[in-house]
Amino acid sequence: MPEYRLLPLAIVSAFLTLPANGQEPVAPTGPAPVAPIPAEPAPEAAQPPFPFVIPWDDATDSATSVAFLNPAPLTEKSRIAVRGGHFVDATGRRVRFLGCNFTFNANFPEHADAEKVAARMHKLGFNIVRLHHMDTEDAPNGIWDTKAHGKLDADQLDRLDYLVNQFSKQGIYVDLNLHVARKFTARDGFEDADKLPGQGKVVDWFEPRMIALQKDYASQFLNHLNPYTGRRWGADPALALVEINNEDTLVGAALSREIDDLPASYRSQLLAQWNRWLIGKYGSTKKMLGFWNQNRRPMGDNTLRDARFTDETRGWDLEANGGFVGGF
Repeated sequence: MPEYRLLPLAIVSAFLTLPANGQEPVAPTGPAPVAPIPAEPAPEAAQPPFPFVIPWDDATDSATSVAFLNPAPLTEKSRIAVRGGHFVDATGRRVRFLGCNFTFNANFPEHADAEKVAARMHKLGFNIVRLHHMDTEDAPNGIWDTKAHGKLDADQLDRLDYLVNQFSKQGIYVDLNLHVARKFTARDGFEDADKLPGQGKVVDWFEPRMIALQKDYASQFLNHLNPYTGRRWGADPALALVEINNEDTLVGAALSREIDDLPASYRSQLLAQWNRWLIGKYGSTKKMLGFWNQNRRPMGDNTLRDARFTDETRGWDLEANGGFVGGF
């Protein structure tokens, strides 16, 4: 079988020439001309990087502004309620929130910065800010007065008041977070405070004095008169939401065995309250078990092979993850 090879088009065309008189093509007598190969264009010099800065305080009414989405300022007509599973204002207009967190000392800017930040956020379409982690530290990173334990720092509160007023002017609501990470310590009169769960969690659900301290903190905020709005915090339409307790659960503490690890005095206190509640609801252990088991159904056959490990771990695949070790 003959062997066929593909030649570049430029080479094939060099072997055939067509005379001007239209006669048959003839082979050239001299060497075929070779078309010059164009030189590679010189690479362009790399452009040096240039700064691309988005001003943090830009509030101009430009093409990127979506300030029109949120009416400003907030008034009595802006007061938020829940109707039919949706947030609405006092006019019945449905409100959807687009927000962000302000944490630690971000909640206490200088007045000039508060004005710029609020205006900038209005331009970007934000309409709510979550005032978060204010109770974690003393001033200047938190709200607590360093000289009067358990009281709000006056200077910090003034900055926060002014910030909320600027938010209100720009159509931005606030979500006040109460207990986020406040630790209850020996200074508050709690024994074994260093052995309690972190950030004041778990025990704050049932320890009476801790609950009283949380109420006092809420009262200091909600009854405080904001001199810039002329309203108490609790009566201000800019206050859309109040979170009483952040990421804190007794159920989770029970599953993670945090309750079992509580100091004895706190654990016994919780057990006593739990038993009083059970007696008050059911009257006796027998009635309680009857109520809890009224819809009980047989579990059916166990589909696990050798569920009691009578043949040790034969037939089972074991894994050890994250340093955990299992035993049988």
